[in-house]
Amino acid sequence: MAANGRIDVHHHVLPEFYIKAQKGAGIRGTAYRGFPEWTPSHSMSVMDNENIAAAILSFTSPGIWFGDIAQTRDLARQ
Repeated sequence: MAANGRIDVHHHVLPEFYIKAQKGAGIRGTAYRGFPEWTPSHSMSVMDNENIAAAILSFTSPGIWFGDIAQTRDLARQ
């Protein structure tokens, strides 16, 4: 991790459980491609390359609400 680096206040994550939830809701990725590959190690590598010391994680659109309260709670807790 970069010392004295910047803080990314809008760092997108796309873990497998979130992709699975989106696919279950009929979402197939972006308009021009499917879901991009994301791993924690790749994210850390990008942070190191860009001198980012810390990041505030954020899910991409549409968020974690797919019409089911119990599922939303479960996704938020993961």
